[in-house]
Amino acid sequence: MKVALIVPGSRAGVISPRYRELFPHLLPMSIAYLGAVLEKGGHQVILIDQIARRLSNSDLVQVLKHEQVAAAGFSLLTTTVSNVLDTVALIRKELPAVRIVMGNHHASLFAQDMLANGAADLIVRGEGENTLLETIDALDAGSDLGKVEGLSWKRDGKVIHNPQRPVIADLDSVPRPAWHLVDLFDQRYMELPLIGVYSTPLPVMASRGCPFHCVFCSQDTQYKKVRLRQTVKVVDEVEELVDQYGFEWFGFNDAYFPWTKRQGFEFADELIRRGLHKRIRWITESRVDMVDDELMLRLRESGLSVIFFGFESGNQRVLDLAGKRTTLAQAEKAAKAARRAGVVVMGFFMLGLPGDTLESCWDTVNFAIRLDCDFAKFAITIPYPGSPLYEQQKDRIDSTQFEKFTSWYNWASGDEELLSAPEGMTVPELLSIQRAGMLKFYARPSQVWRHLTRGTLKPGHMAYGATVLLEGALKNVVGKVRKAVGSRQPATP
Repeated sequence: MKVALIVPGSRAGVISPRYRELFPHLLPMSIAYLGAVLEKGGHQVILIDQIARRLSNSDLVQVLKHEQVAAAGFSLLTTTVSNVLDTVALIRKELPAVRIVMGNHHASLFAQDMLANGAADLIVRGEGENTLLETIDALDAGSDLGKVEGLSWKRDGKVIHNPQRPVIADLDSVPRPAWHLVDLFDQRYMELPLIGVYSTPLPVMASRGCPFHCVFCSQDTQYKKVRLRQTVKVVDEVEELVDQYGFEWFGFNDAYFPWTKRQGFEFADELIRRGLHKRIRWITESRVDMVDDELMLRLRESGLSVIFFGFESGNQRVLDLAGKRTTLAQAEKAAKAARRAGVVVMGFFMLGLPGDTLESCWDTVNFAIRLDCDFAKFAITIPYPGSPLYEQQKDRIDSTQFEKFTSWYNWASGDEELLSAPEGMTVPELLSIQRAGMLKFYARPSQVWRHLTRGTLKPGHMAYGATVLLEGALKNVVGKVRKAVGSRQPATP
């Protein structure tokens, strides 16, 4: 059976066009895993990345028509729902025989709705590899879909949810991603300039799952426990792809890596033993309570060049309310350990967490500066479906405004572009702090000098970023002027 696996775009520009250029698209590893499983099962697969290929919905349908696919599978995140619904309407009109399959987080959470409204024919819930393969096998053979664990579907107009499928116990049993289905060196995959990476970073998976229960995250709704691959097999995969494609960077797609100091040393030692630390650099994300000086130095020796930390807040009370289970002291210790090892630090911070106020949001901005991160992202807190925060707020937000489920910085956004703000704050205040915080962090002379002398940001990108930040600052000024003028207007008699 011929199947198209699709990475859909979003109908709206949820990131400002200027800022988007600093965050090129990432290689679609999850879809490449699905493609590998289907190919191993004897099916034909094409992978269509609508974003990387810059395809309109009409263009996408024409590709499906040309390839004569029997099924189209969409990876569905909340921000892409509107665009996918538009695309499905075109497919229903022009290719009525094509079966529509959806998976990923949004589809899993809202399988009932997506099937009831006709958006999909089949929903693959949770971990997709085995469920998708058995679904395509059943469609190809005309056999009973009711036997496929993890599948939701319709029979005689009634939505049926088959029993949940257990997660894959041995992740090393899953075929490696089918990267031959992807144009790996497409221009959209080439750089991550906002963290100083100027070569295509290969995504690698060493684990799935997360045991933490942060109020803003929905990951543990699917994978509550951590499953690890064998370290040697992860390094085997890295080495094979470096040899085959000449990658200069790779990055972990896990919630965190390494999970333990022992795992970190095993991985670093294996990279060094094979001499891979001389051929490739890598990126990872960790928690502030998972690293120390000894580990950071060894990881740096093995090629670690960039580390992400979810610092989240500069206010301990807000951190506690978010369920992060870390402290500001741990954050400072982790940042110092990374800097001493010579690893570039990207700090993730959240504005508008439960309990946030104007003062605590500014605590966060100032904490980012005190940590002396090389890069920082100040994200607006979004109540993502499946998270505890969504459950708390779902009755007071419009969850059908799919494009608003994004935390990306958007200098051009208006006050209407956010779903909500914490109690006691307004949306304009939250957006204003985000814009002002970005400017305050990046406009410091020490930051400019650091990136110029280290070469972590090219002068052209620095100038480009400065334009984006100044436009955001101008929007703040205009907003304040309008507010001041409006407050002076006489009341209407």
